[in-house]
Amino acid sequence: MHIQSIKLGTCLLRQTIQPINSIAKPLLYSLTQEAWSDPNIKSIIEKSIIYGNFKNTPEEGKSFLEEMNKLCNSKISEEEIYLRLQDFFKSLQKRCDLNSGFTKEREERVQRRINQLHELLGNFKPTSYIDVGCGRGDITKEVQDALALADQKVLGLDVVVNNSLPIKVLQFDGKKIPLDNNSHDLITLFTVLHHAEQPEDLLKDIARVLDPSGYLLVREFDAPSRELKLFNLVMDYMLYKVYNPSPDVPIPGNYLGYKEWLEIFKRAGLTVEKIIFPEPDNPYKPFMALLKKI
Repeated sequence: MHIQSIKLGTCLLRQTIQPINSIAKPLLYSLTQEAWSDPNIKSIIEKSIIYGNFKNTPEEGKSFLEEMNKLCNSKISEEEIYLRLQDFFKSLQKRCDLNSGFTKEREERVQRRINQLHELLGNFKPTSYIDVGCGRGDITKEVQDALALADQKVLGLDVVVNNSLPIKVLQFDGKKIPLDNNSHDLITLFTVLHHAEQPEDLLKDIARVLDPSGYLLVREFDAPSRELKLFNLVMDYMLYKVYNPSPDVPIPGNYLGYKEWLEIFKRAGLTVEKIIFPEPDNPYKPFMALLKKI
């Protein structure tokens, strides 16, 4: 999801938790270097890179980790770490076919989302669908096809609109949904909320747009500990500053435990109908919640 220019972990939900970048740390350390210096977090990062992004090219993944280790053990700035990693990643792309491996990995993830969506929705047949923070629109399109919805019944929302997307996309400010009350009966937020500066406010406006008979489906990460927050932060930096540089994607650091998310859903006027933890071996610890208006 695109909201504004990228920020390096500038806040966590201010009303509930201390911002991750406000916690005291050694002078020469960035948050990335702090994460890398912790054996437990480093191990999760390494496994995520080798068995996730570089699953189909493990030797290149090992080379990438060696470079990351060298940079994280240096005294360069956090921004410089990711600029150099981006250059190194580009050099790997020139030497071997990384793109097909990354594409295959993404296709597998998209198919998992569709299977999980069917598990949560059951026999529910929506008549209109909004994907908030639709990004490149490929997941939105797959959901549309899986639910057999006509083009005019599907809408993506994002702050930065790419005209080449496979769906209709409406631009919005990342806060207020420019649609009528009770107008859509399926809305999805696929790992979008932790990118929002004020996720509770966004949820409240989504609840306004959601039809009382419909559902909001949320996918987020369960990150209650500092270790998991730092892991998520580093992996967001990796995605948006190295693999797929996206300067318009904010990274405010809103990584919360799922129980904290449940409280926010309630304050936003939403109640949980069903919740699943579909990938127990996934280091991100994702959960998916099916929500209705209270």
